[in-house]
Formats: sequence, C-alpha cells, structure tokens
Amino acid sequence: MINIRTALLGAGIAVFALPVLAENKDEPEKNPDDPTYSSFRLSQATADFDNLDPGFNLGYSLGFRLPEVEFLSVELDISSTVIPGENSGGVSEPIVNNNDDGGGGILDPILGGGGSDGGGNSSSGGGKNTRSNNELLLNTLGIFGRIETPRSLSNRFFGTARFGYSYVDSSIPELIEDGRGGGSWGVGVGYRYGNDGRVELNFTQVAQDLQYLALGISF
Repeated sequence: MINIRTALLGAGIAVFALPVLAENKDEPEKNPDDPTYSSFRLSQATADFDNLDPGFNLGYSLGFRLPEVEFLSVELDISSTVIPGENSGGVSEPIVNNNDDGGGGILDPILGGGGSDGGGNSSSGGGKNTRSNNELLLNTLGIFGRIETPRSLSNRFFGTARFGYSYVDSSIPELIEDGRGGGSWGVGVGYRYGNDGRVELNFTQVAQDLQYLALGISF
C-alpha cells in the first residue's frame, strides 16, 4: 500500500510539474477582465493520532482576485479523500500518561524518563489514539482570504498566506466531536509560469488535529 501511495504522489507531482516544464511565454494572455482562477491540488492529510497513517485528498479551489489588487483574493476550497489513511488499531479508552515518575524533565526523551510499569517496560506515554478502527477519510469545505506577494517583488517566485474557515466531515469521530467547523490558516510558496499559471506547495492547518500538505496547480 505504501508503494502505491508513493507512486500516486509521484505521478501527481509529475502532472503538476508539466506546465512549468512546457512553459510557453508566447501563449495568449488570459482575459484581463476575468478576475477568477481555478486550481487543483493533491494533499497529504495528516491527523494527530499515533495509530493513523496519512491519507491523500484531491482538491479543487475557485478563486476570485479583488479588482485592482492582484495580490488579494478569496478562495472557495473543496477536498475529498482518494487514498484513505490506514488505522493500525484503535483503543477503547484514550491513552493518557498519568505517571509522574521522571519528573517530566526536558532530558526525558533522551534518558528514557517518563515512568515505567514496574516491570522495566516504559509506559505508553502521552500517545494519542483513536477509539475506532476506521480508516482516515475526509471531506472538507473551506473559504479563505488569500495574500500573495505581488509580481513587483519577484516576477516568478512568490509566497502566500491564507486565513479562513473550514468545515470537516470525517470517519474519525475525534476529529469532529468538538465541532465540524472552525478557523483555518495556511502558508505556501510557489512559482508562476506563463501569464497566469501557478504551481504551489501549501501547508494548511485545517483543524486542531488535522493538517494538509498540498501540491497544486492554478490556471
């Protein structure tokens, strides 16, 4: 399964990179009166649970650049799982480290502190696991305000920041038990090709225990 995931991710990177490799500076310019743009992205979705492997989502964004302000835009995102994250086994009760042995010193990870079970075996520590054995499946919907460094600073390379709201539906109850929606933010770096194309690597904190690392192409 890991080999399949790696192959698919590599294929996605190759597909997204093709427009850059085949850049044509003589291509016709996009209608300057059209402030909209679209983007597709492949995301690695990581949940903060020790028993869950990352999954992969396919996403789409529709963007609207604010008139006369090229570096500000609004984006509507949708995303859905195409390769679920494997679950190595849930637990009936959350794993909590209540053992005070070792004092919680900053050298505990090096010296092996943090308590033992009396038989010489270290305790489970502060690991966090899901209660269910469900695979990681996600559907997300978000709206963001986006800031992009203007062409005047760098014609090709750029940075981005996004702030907004995300709605999450998941097969993992712990990801949605405190609510399905909340604040979300992201940062990214990218490369402009042609007149209006962009390839971007973006990190998004979707929810408290959920992050996306995405490679996308805009046009």
